[in-house]
Amino acid sequence: MGQRTGKRAVRPGRAVVTAAVLVVALAATAPAALAQKHPAAPRPDLTIEDAAITHPAGEQPFVFQNQRNPKISISDRNVNVGRGRAGRSVTKVYLEHGGKRWLLAKRKVGPIAPGAQDFGHDVLVDTMNFPLGAYTAEICADANHANRESTRKPQCARAGALDFIVAAARWTGSVSGEYDPALGNVEKWTSSNAELAFSSDEAGGIFEYAFLGTVTWTSSGTDDDGCVWSGSGSQTFTTEDQPIGSFSVDYKHEEYSGSFALGKQIYQANVACPGGGDSMAAAPEAPGIIASGLGGPAPLPFGSTSLPGSPTHGLLGTTFNWNLRPAAP
Repeated sequence: MGQRTGKRAVRPGRAVVTAAVLVVALAATAPAALAQKHPAAPRPDLTIEDAAITHPAGEQPFVFQNQRNPKISISDRNVNVGRGRAGRSVTKVYLEHGGKRWLLAKRKVGPIAPGAQDFGHDVLVDTMNFPLGAYTAEICADANHANRESTRKPQCARAGALDFIVAAARWTGSVSGEYDPALGNVEKWTSSNAELAFSSDEAGGIFEYAFLGTVTWTSSGTDDDGCVWSGSGSQTFTTEDQPIGSFSVDYKHEEYSGSFALGKQIYQANVACPGGGDSMAAAPEAPGIIASGLGGPAPLPFGSTSLPGSPTHGLLGTTFNWNLRPAAP
């Protein structure tokens, strides 16, 4: 074959000699570039060792839709578990729901030697213009793939499952309703400046809302006895003067429930009957303002742009209607 090793091989069997000669022949006839190829350079492997997303006043991390400069804090620790040095990179924090991603924050990461780490706080995007609902936060090292990595470990880490909430700070619009006792006279109420305003958050994606605005009730119509009803009254609700009831939105389970009502009757309706039998009646008879309905919570799908539904209440002849949309803080 043209080359000798300088030693005579012991020949325990012919197959061994044939194999050794074949290897030598391949080495002798291989291209020079292949024969001199160096081992692959060691590669880095950036991964998220740990991360934290916190809200100083919340039971869970959340932001309000279209909020600027939210109070949440995000930090992460990049670790290079590879054998090569990692160059500069970018860590990105995403909100994920249903296979879609939205960028929440990012930070620049400097070079990291093998076995070393880099800890820092992520910078949020300018505006939280994300769909309403619950998300899974995902933190990804070297999100732009600046380093050719060995990828021995996942580069992204997840923080909980649907534990990050994008909530409405307010639901604003109008509320109306009607009570028809089937006697001919009808009671109606309306509010053109109605608002459900965030009051607190609970664990598990549940947010409580207060009712704000002025509600006006009117009584009108003629009952079965021929008596004509007339009258009206208003009540303004503030954070300090709340109606009876509560209202909550469960963003994680995509539903809402609750109701608000007057705590007392606020005006006297005039009842003018044939033959001079006039009288006064305490009103309103049905003091309800808004209710999600009976039989369980009402659905609020992910990404809703309004509070849906116009339910008929369990009380005979009572309906509630509203046009409420999410509003920025």
